[in-house]
Amino acid sequence: MKLNMDINPLVSVIILTNPFRPAQLTIDCLKSLEKQDYSNFEVIIVDNASPEEEIKKLEIFLKNFKLNNLLIKNSKNWGYAEGNNIGMRKSKGDLICILNNDTECDSNLISECVKVLISKRIYGICCPKIVYYDHPNLIWYGGGKISPFLLLTAIHKGIRRKSNESKYNILKETDYACGTSIFIKREVINKIGLLDKTFFMYYEETDWNYRAKKKKYKVIYVPSTKVYHKIPIHNPLDDFQYFVHCRNRFLFALKNFSLIQIVFFLLTQLFWTLIELFTNFYGRNLNRLKVLSLGIRKGLKLGFRIRKKQLNHVR
Repeated sequence: MKLNMDINPLVSVIILTNPFRPAQLTIDCLKSLEKQDYSNFEVIIVDNASPEEEIKKLEIFLKNFKLNNLLIKNSKNWGYAEGNNIGMRKSKGDLICILNNDTECDSNLISECVKVLISKRIYGICCPKIVYYDHPNLIWYGGGKISPFLLLTAIHKGIRRKSNESKYNILKETDYACGTSIFIKREVINKIGLLDKTFFMYYEETDWNYRAKKKKYKVIYVPSTKVYHKIPIHNPLDDFQYFVHCRNRFLFALKNFSLIQIVFFLLTQLFWTLIELFTNFYGRNLNRLKVLSLGIRKGLKLGFRIRKKQLNHVR
């Protein structure tokens, strides 16, 4: 459905490059944006210190890129959180869309998400259905669940389920919108702030969603449009990713959960950590044990430090 472009809000699309991936991913993502049925948007590409030859490829493409765009070149890799913050600080839109560079999207992505967000004042954040690029009939994100009883605290719903299942084709409120493709109103950002750069990557968007919900905004899952994520169906984390994931789930919980939720979270993590310790020890994966231990210790240290600051601020 096309909207009346005269009354549509300006949307700022932020695309952050991954310095460890080729520029062609970003170029293909930008090409899919050229097909949007919504015209009132700007594109801000934030390069997170990619190799010079990859930046040149991107710059050559942008010379003939049809859309209003800005390329920001960072001198170092700021991670997902601060990298996107840099783009948002330069943005002008009433709505912000953060879109992973390893994605392509339906032509109605922006129009559908805009239509949902402007339909109710209480709608602050939304996210489309996200499927695997190589297996577009399978869901990667069909809504999100946050709970202190979960191992990962925040999980995607519908992962690897059929995209045409009716339960994943209903517009509905969800616990969090996935950072792979997230739309947020500027008025929400003005109240809750930008992404927390402490996270670097992983859980920063979960934290963002949680802060918005505390301000009584709703997070909406929009299945009427899709983003195609170029990620393998089985995508094990490397040691650095595993460390950050472990650290940040503790950081997220200690920063955001109530006291009783933190108690349940720590008990749940103790149970799952014992299983992980046994599994890795039995499999003689001793390096993974070190990474797990370091991630938990760093997460507890950071989390309790932030919690203490929050309590002091309240006093």
